[in-house]
Amino acid sequence: LSMSGAKLIVMVLAGASLASFSVTAAAPYVTSEYTRPGPSSDLAEDHARLVGAASTANAPEQIHIAYAGKGTMVVSWVTPVPGKEACTRVHFGTAPGGHNANIAIGTNESYSCQKKSCPADYVSGMIHHAELVGLAPSTTYFYRLGDTQTAEASDEFSFTTPPEVGPDVAAVYTLVGDLGQTTDSVSTLDHMSSSKGDIIIHVGDLSYADGYQPRWDTYGRLVQPVAAKTPWMTVEGNHEIESGVGKYSFTAYTARYNMGSNTAYHSLYYSFVHGSATWLMLGSYVAYDSSSAQYEWLQGALAAIDRKLTPWVFVGLHAPWYNSNKVHHGEGEGMRKAMEKMLYDAGVDVVFSGHVHSYERTKNVYNNQVDPCGPVYINIGDGGNREGIARPWMPIQPKWSAFREGSFGHGTLQVVNSSYAKWRWHRNQDKDSVTSDDVEVEEAGAGEGVVRGMLAVDLEGMAMEVGMEEGQ
Repeated sequence: LSMSGAKLIVMVLAGASLASFSVTAAAPYVTSEYTRPGPSSDLAEDHARLVGAASTANAPEQIHIAYAGKGTMVVSWVTPVPGKEACTRVHFGTAPGGHNANIAIGTNESYSCQKKSCPADYVSGMIHHAELVGLAPSTTYFYRLGDTQTAEASDEFSFTTPPEVGPDVAAVYTLVGDLGQTTDSVSTLDHMSSSKGDIIIHVGDLSYADGYQPRWDTYGRLVQPVAAKTPWMTVEGNHEIESGVGKYSFTAYTARYNMGSNTAYHSLYYSFVHGSATWLMLGSYVAYDSSSAQYEWLQGALAAIDRKLTPWVFVGLHAPWYNSNKVHHGEGEGMRKAMEKMLYDAGVDVVFSGHVHSYERTKNVYNNQVDPCGPVYINIGDGGNREGIARPWMPIQPKWSAFREGSFGHGTLQVVNSSYAKWRWHRNQDKDSVTSDDVEVEEAGAGEGVVRGMLAVDLEGMAMEVGMEEGQ
């Protein structure tokens, strides 16, 4: 066990086949004194970051990609002129300019809304999705969208496929929640781009359109510079429900965001395997009780995990199960009671959530008690939305709460190998990215039959050191 500067290293004993992201139960509680200034308003719809840069009125825009499993990437985009048919085609290859080496044909759809707030008689542009299959691992692909023989085609973009899945495959995940379209959102996005993650995990509340559908279009343009080159894996939050927009809830979200044809129930919950990790994305606003389809799906997904192949297991959802902020307190309790034991029995390592607009990391916890075998819960619902920071905190910090802070920002989870990972929370501070919570985790396999446990770490005085460390 060692501590160097503001770095925390936790040694964990575990069975050789089970990874563990474990934080000491003996550490004191920390509430950072930093509090983000008040909320900022949505950017104007004609802000430079929100307007299209297309060469023609109906050229592809709002481009984003999603990782859909081995050898597969989903490319999604919008051609903005309502009712005008456009080419749903992706030209791609492994050389710049060599787009015609491969062609993927996708599907397209649009939706309409009659509510006055949409505004009335709103019709979306044509929304396109195409799966690129048979992709080689660890390979950079270049692509263009649309009819490349006309002006209604996109610029060239590129992405790099992940390596083959394996227990010691390194990866960096960039995590964010509750992003929105404010100056704070822009700051977060710019810092996320600097983090250079392999995949982005967004735990709900994307555009904050809240029924006003043009805000989905401005949001898509805002995130495109990052989302067109880095897989952006999303799960729905409460702001995606949008009752009355279309025939069903989540109409805009499910039309615009496609996590692949192998996902469950319209991408409202699904799983994927990447690097040395299995990710389970759960729907906080889809039925989750023991008689529900999601519950049955989760049972099967957990049973299918091969810990020898993916020793790490992470979960993303929107409404937190553990939250010591007075805002949204207890809103995830029903889902926790229904599903927590399944995650605990499966040895899930970390559960990431959004919804609460402040940062909080727990100790290892199960059933509201510090438990060395339970997951760590990390709330990151503070990407920069217009609603501002959630406050106040409960005056008495629960024993399971390790660190909490009223800040906007994003997180990075660096998985180094089967036994070592690093988590950092990067808060936005005076336009800079500052690391305010930094945890390094090591696991020492000690043979079969060894109970997963942890060593005590003295965190006295750590909060100030960590808060002053510059972002990396």
